[in-house]
Formats: sequence, C-alpha cells, structure tokens
Amino acid sequence: MKRRRVIAVLLSMVVGTLLGFLNPSKAEANKTGYICILEYWPAKSVQGNHGMIYTTIYSGPQCTGAWQGYVVFWSAGATSTYCPTYTLPSEAQILAMLNTLELAAVNSQKVILDTYNNPVCGSSITTYGK
Repeated sequence: MKRRRVIAVLLSMVVGTLLGFLNPSKAEANKTGYICILEYWPAKSVQGNHGMIYTTIYSGPQCTGAWQGYVVFWSAGATSTYCPTYTLPSEAQILAMLNTLELAAVNSQKVILDTYNNPVCGSSITTYGK
C-alpha cells in the first residue's frame, strides 16, 4: 500500500513538472488555493536532513475545483540541486510549515505557497480566510 502511494506521488510530481514546462507562466507563479494532499516524509534523504513536505493544491476546498499544482518543501542539507539552497528550512521551520499546512487543510483555509519562481520548490506559506 505504501509503495502504491509513493508511486502515485512520484507520478503526480512528474506530471506536474511536465505541465509546468508546457505552461511556463503558470509554473513560475506562486501556488494559490486549498491543500488537498499533504504528506510529510521525515526520513533523511537527498531532499534534506529533516525530511520533506509534499502537498497538492486545488482551487476549491477539500480537493474540489481545478488542480493548481504541487509544491515540495525540502529541508536543510538537501543534496539534490533541483530546489535552490535559499529555500531550505531547518528542522524547526519545516515542522512549523507542516503544522501551518495541516491547520489550513483541516480548516479549509486558502493558502499562498511562495515558490520563488521555481515551479515546485516551496519557500514560505501564507494562509488567509476561507
């Protein structure tokens, strides 16, 4: 079951990246919408010493509306060069981001995920009303 979930997440990341290349103006914009899928992978890996967060964004709450894309938050110590190093939070920061995203998902709050003009690498989160 876990393997299928990982494959589904990786597939959505590949599709999202391809969509970003096909529509660069959308890929470079921050992601605005509602949290649909939210996963935290705590294991140390190429995505960072403190794990990573993966989330998908939709235009409506509870996975309704149009798919807006996905964003990953890697942590400090990442060895992959895909996400720029200035976007890599510490352990405390990534756990705070996870908490913010969890609350936004539970409360159907709209979020803006700043990607610093990188198609999918998140760097900060802003939440606001429903």
